[in-house]
Amino acid sequence: MPTMNATRWIAHVIALSVALLLTACAASAGSPTPTPDPLTAAEAHIARREFSAALDILRQQADIRPDDAAIPRTMGEIYLRQHRWDEAARAFSTALGSEPRDAAALLGRAEAYLQLKKPVAARNDGWAAMALGAAAETPVGRSFLQTGDYAAARSAFAAAGNDPTAAWYLAGLTLADDPSAGRMMLDALPPSPRRDYLRESLAGVPTDALAGTAGIAFIQLDEWALAHAALSAAVETTPDRAEWWAFLGRTQAALGLPALESFRRAETLDPTLALVPYFRGLYLRQQGLPSAALDEFLAALDIDPQNVGVAVEGAETLATLGDWVSAAAWYESAVRADPQNADIRRLQVEFYVLRGYRVAEAGLPAAEQLLELTPDDARALDLRGWAKFQTGDVGGAETDVRRAVTLAPDDVVARFHLGRILLALHRDADARAEFIHVVDWDTTGVYRPRAEEWLVGN
Repeated sequence: MPTMNATRWIAHVIALSVALLLTACAASAGSPTPTPDPLTAAEAHIARREFSAALDILRQQADIRPDDAAIPRTMGEIYLRQHRWDEAARAFSTALGSEPRDAAALLGRAEAYLQLKKPVAARNDGWAAMALGAAAETPVGRSFLQTGDYAAARSAFAAAGNDPTAAWYLAGLTLADDPSAGRMMLDALPPSPRRDYLRESLAGVPTDALAGTAGIAFIQLDEWALAHAALSAAVETTPDRAEWWAFLGRTQAALGLPALESFRRAETLDPTLALVPYFRGLYLRQQGLPSAALDEFLAALDIDPQNVGVAVEGAETLATLGDWVSAAAWYESAVRADPQNADIRRLQVEFYVLRGYRVAEAGLPAAEQLLELTPDDARALDLRGWAKFQTGDVGGAETDVRRAVTLAPDDVVARFHLGRILLALHRDADARAEFIHVVDWDTTGVYRPRAEEWLVGN
């Protein structure tokens, strides 16, 4: 999933592309009585987030105007918003085939390549855009982050002027090398949830512990490269902190780097640290070794029996292995250990309801209990509605899921469930509208193919 920084950059690229598209539309409207330009109609659909309708128009126009770079470039911008990275890269490449000096297409393809973890290709596009006068220091800096060249990343971000994304990354990298200066840079950033969380995490922390503490906080923010930079610096200056070695291993695993040596160093320093087998289990499961991962989770629970996070990961691993009976028992154990924890209860409900396993006797009662913990929560309402649907209460299902959609209109899971419920009620036209929303707005790639399958067949 892209970070908030990537989302902000996508919006910047889209704004540039829109301006170019509207310029192309104006240039094409030269007759005294111009007919509506199809690209203008496509832009109106985009503004309403009706991406499927816009793409239909753009594909038709691409056949009629194959040399118009604005058409595939605009398709690429839509694919970026939908997180369809491969399709975005191909669309921008088509645009660049028609107009190699299209800076917006270069920036868009750079973003797609960054999301596809192709940093060298992204960097080359960023440099090409800069040669055309575009501001591309930030994507270039992000490409260096992906390759672990933190000095080059820092230089690129420092050259990005007033770009807030670059300023965030620059502050984060400085926390690793010069914690006092990094803290001052962080304080100078405009308030935002991530900046405020990081400042709160570092409040009162002594200077010699800033890098390690910042690294752990970056993990919570899904800023894995910044976490790696900070924790690498922390263990270099203070190599006797077992928990920092453990978190460094966790970060290395998330970045696809070798992690076992860091876990070994942590375990040598503190054999009683439950984080080590916990994180090692996550790493082994990521490597396709769920049975070995389960052994590590059991070892972590031997050290810290009340760690509900480990119990949840064990349950998920058992579910991966197909042992749903044992997985259910582990989820129940986690819920009993922390009965007021809505996140754990939600995971338990998802286990039952999304798999269609023991929905009547376990999933629906658990969903009711989740709603007691989180009244009027869209996700909880959707889960209860989907449980009701599976147990035959179609009317009650529609009521719950419609309420979920009202509370969270962009939730594609609830939209998909509502479409399925409406089909069961023989309201195919209403179901079609929901499935179109799913196709337009799904950024996970999970529900779009299923909605498209029904739309194509009907």
